[in-house]
Amino acid sequence: MSQKTKTSSILFVNLYRFILILSLYSAARFIFYFFNSTYFPGADIKTLFLGGIKFDLPAAIYTNAVFVLMSLFPSQIRYNDTYQKVIKYFVIIVNAITLAMNLADTIFFTFTSKRTTASIFQEFSNEGNGMTLFVRFLFVDYWYMTVLWVIQMVLFVIAYNNVVLEKPKVKQPVLRYTMIHTVIFLVSAALLGGAARGGFDGTTRPISLNNAGEFVKKPLEMSVVLNTPFAMLRTINKKTAHKHTFFSKEELANIYSAYHHPNDSTAQKRMNVVTIVIESFGREYVGAMNQDPLDPNYVGYTPFTDSLIQHSKAYVNAFANGRKSISALPSVIASIPNFYSPFVLSHYSTNSINSIASVLKKEGYYSAFFHGAPNGSMGFEAFMNVAGYDDYYGMTEYNNDDDFDGTWGIWDEPFLQYYAETMNTFEEPFLSSLFTLSSHHPFKIPEQYEDTFKGGPLPLNRGTQYTDYALKRFFETASKMPWFKNTIFVITADHTNQVYYPEYTTSLGLFKVPIIYYTPGDENFVGIDSTITQQIDIFPTIIDYLGVKQDYISFGSSSIDSTGKHFAVNFLDPGTFQVTEGDYTLGFDGGKVTFMYNFKTDRMQEHDLKGTGLTEEKQLADLAKGIMQEFSERAIDNRMTAGGK
Repeated sequence: MSQKTKTSSILFVNLYRFILILSLYSAARFIFYFFNSTYFPGADIKTLFLGGIKFDLPAAIYTNAVFVLMSLFPSQIRYNDTYQKVIKYFVIIVNAITLAMNLADTIFFTFTSKRTTASIFQEFSNEGNGMTLFVRFLFVDYWYMTVLWVIQMVLFVIAYNNVVLEKPKVKQPVLRYTMIHTVIFLVSAALLGGAARGGFDGTTRPISLNNAGEFVKKPLEMSVVLNTPFAMLRTINKKTAHKHTFFSKEELANIYSAYHHPNDSTAQKRMNVVTIVIESFGREYVGAMNQDPLDPNYVGYTPFTDSLIQHSKAYVNAFANGRKSISALPSVIASIPNFYSPFVLSHYSTNSINSIASVLKKEGYYSAFFHGAPNGSMGFEAFMNVAGYDDYYGMTEYNNDDDFDGTWGIWDEPFLQYYAETMNTFEEPFLSSLFTLSSHHPFKIPEQYEDTFKGGPLPLNRGTQYTDYALKRFFETASKMPWFKNTIFVITADHTNQVYYPEYTTSLGLFKVPIIYYTPGDENFVGIDSTITQQIDIFPTIIDYLGVKQDYISFGSSSIDSTGKHFAVNFLDPGTFQVTEGDYTLGFDGGKVTFMYNFKTDRMQEHDLKGTGLTEEKQLADLAKGIMQEFSERAIDNRMTAGGK
């Protein structure tokens, strides 16, 4: 046992303890970077880690406020043993929790590519199996993070106990002691207040997530600079948008508009519409969409989807608008992008909206949504009701728990068979939408396929193979149905997930998903298409293809409209809008351009073209401003239907 250091210096003890707390944050950042280093090629590690201290300070101050106040309180009661024990246990418990948050995000980052924010409490508020998932996460799938947490906390407690505060041998008069330490309290409070705000200038706004941008080369690196407690604290009760006024009404109309008027010359088709959103089905895993990989040893995991693409209209430059399941359905169903926070969790989730269901309802379509999870999961059932779907089919309607996967819901294969058979009872024309779930952490597959699907380097690969097979079985069944040839099938992913190939770690690669339109009755609507498209384009593309004659609001555009604007927009936490059009992708934080790359010739986004004089920089920046202004005005004013103009 090492000899303990005893001192009567309150300042020394408090500074020592605070440095210990900060060391937990730095150690967690090192672990975060170590496990996720493939996401940050070429990063300036020194700058990222030093910049991180700027965010560790406010996080440590806020979460340890009781410790700070008790330690600075200008009274000799601070030398009392019981008083010190209260401080000790508070510090240990609070920082054990914040360390756990940071370590958990080391793993969660591989699924979301961002630091976890306060919205997570709403995102999983409807999950009845949350505790089961939490226990599995800690002690089964990522047990090594729990081990690292225990080791760090043991070392922290040992170090904390190594310096002991003892009473001064010479007792000072109470009045003198109180006066001196009141001054120390006030000075310390001012210093800590400045550190918590991120600066001492009176004009400095409290430091926020987007301030991490000053230390990074690429937006994704902000997650190294930030820490999870800070990210969560700074997003509690965060307003999702404010009105932007970059342009006049007339100027905005020439740059971007969400108001859509149909092409009156298009013949109307009374076809059924089937939209299938596949969990975590990133473009990385689809072999047919990786014909020119940067890695010569590329391997895909979707043999059926590859074969289907040969008979479909498939977009290789297609992007998800968000990085979470909860963001996907508003994008696919209602053409609402993921800005600031998922729409269904935002202040505007009660707005009136139009959707593919509400528009087709006026054309006499019946609509139904299918998801094999327990009814109410992720708030999907509530959103589908708002979006205008007639019926919802979940685990309750499936009514056979023998096919429950033990975690999320019904296995994809049996649920997709149920999906096909149930659609056979619908009167045409109909709209049906499905969200799969098996290719989700913990990436289990049914026992009978344990030796069939061998997977690959990522845990997700085997789940992808299983879901691809389930999709094959679905089409085998559906192709025998009388409605099959009079149907347009749309297949996409909710978001990307685990990444193996480096080209999918870029700010653009993290959003690459397949968007596939399969029309067995239209042999002309086929081919690989390089047009830029996104999830919010699916709604207007279907309306355009069907020739529906209704005005509607969509923040995307029809992929088959040769006169339209073809772009993609993503929101990169914290605060950067990524807009992709033509050959370029550009970042805009609301005030300035943060990056610009030619994503076709520079697929790894290594050569920043920002400020090099390209005319496309202003064009893309104006487009970003236009989208931000149009969305904020319509969301805040509740003008998200054509009736609101």
